[in-house]
Amino acid sequence: MTSKRPPAKGEQARHRILDAALRLFAAQGFEKTTMRQIAGEANSSLGLTYRYFKNKEDLVIALYALLAADYARLAQGIPPAPMAQRFSIAMGLKLKLLEPHRDVLSSVFMSALQPRSGVFVFGEPSGDVRDVVLGTWRLLVATATDAPDAALQDDVVMGLFMVQLAIIFYWLHDPSPDHSLTTQLTALAAGALEMALSLGTMPQFQQQVHTLAALMRPVFAPKT
Repeated sequence: MTSKRPPAKGEQARHRILDAALRLFAAQGFEKTTMRQIAGEANSSLGLTYRYFKNKEDLVIALYALLAADYARLAQGIPPAPMAQRFSIAMGLKLKLLEPHRDVLSSVFMSALQPRSGVFVFGEPSGDVRDVVLGTWRLLVATATDAPDAALQDDVVMGLFMVQLAIIFYWLHDPSPDHSLTTQLTALAAGALEMALSLGTMPQFQQQVHTLAALMRPVFAPKT
């Protein structure tokens, strides 16, 4: 039996700095947190902190990347099923994954929606993360038992990507116990998806979906 190799010192330091930053973002907000405070919280020198992260926006992108990778791994375990059902399961997994970081994500919410921000969810710095998430949805769509025609799949993926983001933003502001309103919204979205798929063979509907996806891509999933 082989033992798992412990993380290298550099990797340990990087994780320690990231964990410290996330604690501070959650406690006092993204805007109010400084790199000097992060270094102090991590018991690290400011120079070493900057060696791993050039600014605090880099720390948020690192969180995005970790969450996207974990989501891709979890989604691989979703069993074959109709797409609406897989969508519901995938959203449940996504929100469960995000739950421990809800305060952090809330603290960066306004910055994440600012096009000039380094943590803009549709910006160039988060391009690799978007590619991972889009790839995850592409797999979920392509392997559904009722997957649409290949020509329509990328358009459906674009739509689900946007619906996912809308539900996450709603969830961040959901005041209901156990986020029951978000659960209802997810169920509503799954029902709408099921209805839409029933129209998927109609040429006029396919054209509308294609046009909508083409309008969304340059803004919400630009090539980086």
